[in-house]
Amino acid sequence: MSASALSAAKELVPLIEELRFDTEDNRAIAEPVVEALKKSRLGRMALLEENDGLQTPCADALDVFEVLSGAEASVGWVIWNNSLPCWYSRALDASTRNEIFADANWWYANSTRPQGKATRSSDGYRVNGRWSLVSGCEQAEWILLLCIVADESGAPIMLDEQMPELRYFFLRKGQYSIVDTWNVNGLRGTGSHDVVVEGAVVPESYVVSPDQFGTVDHPFFKLPVLCVITAGLAAQNLGVAKKCLVSAIEVCRTKISPSFSADLRDRPRSQLGVSEFSAALEAASAHLRLCTSEIWDKAASHSEIDHADMARVYSASYHAVRQSQMAVNSMYDIGSTSSIYNDSPLDRAQRDMQVMGRHICAQPMWAEDAGRVTFGLTPKVPMYEL
Repeated sequence: MSASALSAAKELVPLIEELRFDTEDNRAIAEPVVEALKKSRLGRMALLEENDGLQTPCADALDVFEVLSGAEASVGWVIWNNSLPCWYSRALDASTRNEIFADANWWYANSTRPQGKATRSSDGYRVNGRWSLVSGCEQAEWILLLCIVADESGAPIMLDEQMPELRYFFLRKGQYSIVDTWNVNGLRGTGSHDVVVEGAVVPESYVVSPDQFGTVDHPFFKLPVLCVITAGLAAQNLGVAKKCLVSAIEVCRTKISPSFSADLRDRPRSQLGVSEFSAALEAASAHLRLCTSEIWDKAASHSEIDHADMARVYSASYHAVRQSQMAVNSMYDIGSTSSIYNDSPLDRAQRDMQVMGRHICAQPMWAEDAGRVTFGLTPKVPMYEL
């Protein structure tokens, strides 16, 4: 199934690129692209075949994220965003999982921000809150939202002095409203609006804990979710950066300088930049894939995945993000005045990369904890191993 996922992604590239400006102008993925993506089931790579999933090993999914993000960053982002609810489906009982993932045309969204509160009741939980940055919420049939569990007075239930009790809640369309807030320069097509929930009743069977693993004998049910999700973010950065590199090379090959200065392709800075980052991006991509394959293979062979294994993935992910950011900055600089126009792929890459770099998975704290693990210390991020 992995080869078919990558093939499907590559087949969609011409359509995605053709409608890039529609996606950006409408602040949502163009409808023909949405329909084609649904038919491809690429949003279901992290689901088992029995749930109409593609059952794609997480390292192979990285290639898909790269391809889609190279064609249009917002498309790669929304498909990646679909994957977190799929990963957490492992914590559902079989009947609930079959219900939530019953239709192969359904899409999903999520927020890992604990911006809501959930109080226990006789019929499950009552959920209230407002979540920002819920990418793809307009196309979603179900949204997975993270809440702090509170007592009847509204006070958080604390597991220890610093960590409140957290739960993810699957809510179906109709249980939440969407507030149009997504007015930004980068990743405009993701439609990452706010979602509001007021007193929604969520049964216990629709609730999962971030630290829950599954009982089915498959790697999807055993891997640390945040670790592989972070690798997916890194792959998107690489896709944007690689496409930016290709665009810069094309500009340098074709643009003739109107002044006495050397043409772009004849400038040593251009020559060194494309050489350096061609190698840097390929190396970062290969290393990210290697580290992600290693933890997948451990899960498949029933071997324990320890902090050192996770540290390698987190380090590789952060390295890939940083190399991608530097590559885009360099290519934008190399492109000279060609980079500054709104219709330039170099300008688009710069804007998208700025927004991608603000995601929590792109922050240095994960790599810092990887360094602590290397020194034999305990990670500081509470959800490092989940």
